[in-house]
Amino acid sequence: MIEWFEALSVAGKVFVCVAIPSTLILVIQTVMTFFGFGDGGDGTDMPDLDGDGVPDGIFGSNDAGETDNFEVAESSGLHMFSLRGIVAFFCIFGWLGLTMVSNGTEEWLAVLVAFIGGFLAMLGVAFLLKALSKLQSDGTMNIRYAIGASGSVYITVPPQRRSKGKVNLLVQGKLEELDAVTDEEAPLPFGTEVVVTGISGGNTLIVRRKYNKE
Repeated sequence: MIEWFEALSVAGKVFVCVAIPSTLILVIQTVMTFFGFGDGGDGTDMPDLDGDGVPDGIFGSNDAGETDNFEVAESSGLHMFSLRGIVAFFCIFGWLGLTMVSNGTEEWLAVLVAFIGGFLAMLGVAFLLKALSKLQSDGTMNIRYAIGASGSVYITVPPQRRSKGKVNLLVQGKLEELDAVTDEEAPLPFGTEVVVTGISGGNTLIVRRKYNKE
């Protein structure tokens, strides 16, 4: 093994020093993910630092901590520079470069092809993580889909956001019972048809009467 390493060119030695550690890290990441230890550095999980039950960074907030206009901080969903993607880049870069140098390819060409191969590997991991994230989110209620939905009051909603009531409505095809407040001057009693106009505090609906009183 030592003799084989010593026989390599400088570029070959560099490729080996990149390929072996990155491969070991990739294997460790895969094993940890398989046994459920963390997310493998994908960067797809967001913490819930304020304890409101909604991951921080999903909802834009104003100074009052509310999202009346419901500004959603959505990204493209591609995590190009996740830890797993970077490790995949170096893994493919190292082994592909080593293979080409060992077969007599000029070093500059080997580096170029290895870089392209590593980038494609990182891109592939990014798309894979995006697909997995989408699969994980399927079946999980996303409160933003309640905006514009209609429902009915289950527990009276006090006026002018004095306290919370509850409403029943369909969100993503499922009947949900959610906390609600209103800006109206009169309470919304049981059975009142309402429409959702925004989100308050991350997980409380802002509703108004669907049909104004004559």
